[in-house]
Amino acid sequence: MAQSIPEILLTKTGSDVAVMGEGEEVIVQLLQRLSNTSDLEGIKGICYRKNDEIVQTMPQPLIEDINQIPFPDWDLFDTEVYIRSLSKSIHEPWPPIPPDKIRAMLINTARGCLFKCTFCYHVFRDHKYRWRSPQSIIAEMRYYVQHYGANYFAFSDELTFFSVKQAEAFADALLASDLDVWWNADCRSGLFTLDKHLRVIHKLKKAGCLALGFSLESSDPEILKWMKKEASAQDFSRQVELLRKGNIASQTSLVFGYPLETEQTIKATIDVCIANEIYPSAGYLLPQPGSPIYDYAIKDGYIQDEEAYLLALGDRQDLRLNMTQLSDEQFEGTVERELARCSQELGMELKGGELLKTGFYRSKKVI
Repeated sequence: MAQSIPEILLTKTGSDVAVMGEGEEVIVQLLQRLSNTSDLEGIKGICYRKNDEIVQTMPQPLIEDINQIPFPDWDLFDTEVYIRSLSKSIHEPWPPIPPDKIRAMLINTARGCLFKCTFCYHVFRDHKYRWRSPQSIIAEMRYYVQHYGANYFAFSDELTFFSVKQAEAFADALLASDLDVWWNADCRSGLFTLDKHLRVIHKLKKAGCLALGFSLESSDPEILKWMKKEASAQDFSRQVELLRKGNIASQTSLVFGYPLETEQTIKATIDVCIANEIYPSAGYLLPQPGSPIYDYAIKDGYIQDEEAYLLALGDRQDLRLNMTQLSDEQFEGTVERELARCSQELGMELKGGELLKTGFYRSKKVI
């Protein structure tokens, strides 16, 4: 939020200074300066209040090689609290150990994304995508295994795998290591679409991959154009098919609520989920400051009181802003009805609020 709406943040919240973008180097410089003086002039990558004026400084240069960033020092925290919390959120597909033996930890392997979906806000939107080497990632995994007994890793990235070559390089490096762990990650929709990609998928599975997340968002071609989503429903389905052959689960999310959304487009998107036997993590379009769809919502009058809208931001599973031609009742009713149909078709037995607020990704119930 600081980078996208610094003026609102500083004038409405009482904050004195905000770090813009990457914070590892900026925060050190900022704290060093504040330990001696209140004069922040010359520090790059911040926005601050100076009397009645909002001052935004020059951007801090990007950290080009993110392999050089030290691993997080988890010893500063009660690490067990985080391990227990994340481990409880790990659900199907489970690793082949009792659920209470899972010790999961998060790892960031990349910064930003190669793609520019109009609904998505991330702090690295205008910066190049950067990713860590397999050696760097595996070194962090090894450290957590040795120091915290971790055996499961959730790669918490906007985009972990951007190419088949990169995914194979990671799988090869992990297979060559002595680590025996399980993990999930994110990739782009349509990454694996050719029969020859099965060889890489099998490597990923052998290296401990249990699930890959990639978004369908919508099956409607015109809505996908609005989103600038560089993948189709056909790409999505093909990838699910290949991953299933390699025994890797597919996890996906949906965004309902672009201006072109109708009852028919909602139904068609759920049809794709049913056909692929995936229950989605669904939510309503929630324009985030700094994203193109937020600028559109401001420009076209959907957001008239920016401060009130920002204060009301919350869970994407709650309808905050309706940009469709449907009434709120029609819109929410259609989404709930179609998710209930998906649940029934896949034998999920989800009820009421569980349809949207699933708490975790789900797949077809196996009897």
